[in-house]
Amino acid sequence: MVHRPAKPARFGWFGLASFLLLFGMCAAWALATPFFAAPDEPAHVIKAAAVAHGEFLGHYSGPATAKVTVTIPATVAKAATAHICFAFHATTSAGCLPPFTSASGTRSVTTYVGRYPPLYYLAVGLPTLVMHTPGVIYLMRLVGAALSAAFLTAAVTAARRAGLMLVGVAVAATPMAMFLAGVVNPSGLEISAATCVWTAGLRLVTDRPSRGMLIRLVVAAGVLVQTRGLSPLWLAIIGLTLVWLAGRRRTVDLLRRRPVQIGLAVVGACGVFALVWIVVAKSLTLAPVGTPMSPDASRWQILRASLHRTFGDITDLVGVFGWKDTSAPWQTYLVWGLAVAAVVGAMLACRSSRYTVAVGAIAVLSIVVPTLLTASQAHRDGLVGQGRYVLPLAVGIPIVAAYATSRGLPAGRWQRVVLPIGAVLLAAAQGAAFAEALRRYRTGLGHSLFAAHPAWSPPIPELPLLGGFGVLALCLYLGWARVASQRDSPL
Repeated sequence: MVHRPAKPARFGWFGLASFLLLFGMCAAWALATPFFAAPDEPAHVIKAAAVAHGEFLGHYSGPATAKVTVTIPATVAKAATAHICFAFHATTSAGCLPPFTSASGTRSVTTYVGRYPPLYYLAVGLPTLVMHTPGVIYLMRLVGAALSAAFLTAAVTAARRAGLMLVGVAVAATPMAMFLAGVVNPSGLEISAATCVWTAGLRLVTDRPSRGMLIRLVVAAGVLVQTRGLSPLWLAIIGLTLVWLAGRRRTVDLLRRRPVQIGLAVVGACGVFALVWIVVAKSLTLAPVGTPMSPDASRWQILRASLHRTFGDITDLVGVFGWKDTSAPWQTYLVWGLAVAAVVGAMLACRSSRYTVAVGAIAVLSIVVPTLLTASQAHRDGLVGQGRYVLPLAVGIPIVAAYATSRGLPAGRWQRVVLPIGAVLLAAAQGAAFAEALRRYRTGLGHSLFAAHPAWSPPIPELPLLGGFGVLALCLYLGWARVASQRDSPL
């Protein structure tokens, strides 16, 4: 098989269009989600405001607790209790929220994410330095949305010349990933940065090295490793997978290159900082809010319960919104399940043994790692964990499988038929998930999305917001499908 030399991936119209469409979709999620209706968003908002005002650690309530006390603007401090009325109650609309108004001065409040690494919070907390009205929450969300859209754009531009690899990125950008990118939660940035690491890393280690791929990889890896307490673990697993796919000879050749050495040094420095922070600040200390386990439970009972929880959280990878109280429609899960099955099946048809082993290992680790982590702390914190935590690793499944297909499956006219159909289905699945989440907060589940006199409404009317999201999703996926189908020969 003849491999084409890698060409520098230019940003150009494709990158600009992808960024605007991705940012538009994330921004729509930001507007369709009431204040503090995202998982742990009040705690993250408080942490971000504190970091932006120079309070990186706060005052610990005790060595064994995750809570810290910080002093932040009084308006933002109202986040501490505003979500209580509707969280975990899917039939209760967001209309029960008390009026969120401005307040003067500062206030001391607690947050249970105060020990988390500061990079993400420093970025999204900047608006609190210049804005002191409730609208600052939207601005914080939009900053996070722009960051996530930028890394997803870097991923798709890296995949552009790999043809079907774009399909893998499209499948990796699940409704859950888009939702988290549009709220104040570091998981959104962690997932998008990991998507870029997978994409740029694969192109770098299996194709002719280019400066653009290396820059993408170094920046994304440097950000990923500093995002959350488990981020260094995900980056380590991704790195080992890339080394396996590259092979010994290719890895040695890359390590001899000066730019690669410099890039590794930069990522290593970011990793050392992240690990020092995690150890010193005890970032892995969690609030004991998990499902309690009996003190007499055996290790086998804990492990079995943890495994059961991991399998139960698989739907989180596609979309479970709010405070994990609103599932996406079954049609969304069906479309995404078929999409993953299609890219993995195409990879198996190509008989790419090395890539098949890699995809299998990622799938196994996506189950084993969270299970073991949950079991290790079950006696102290209960069964804690959510499926979204493993998304930075799990997105590698469609990306690696699609890349293997792009290298081993001859292009044909079938792509011009199958890919647009798949694009329409993915866009429809995204829209269905978006509409369901909007309905949950507008009227509560059990009522029509378009019921008159809703208890809560987004700042933009429902029909334009829903229609705009659908148009953005359709344009995005059809555009990616067109670019992916233009490849006329294997890599």
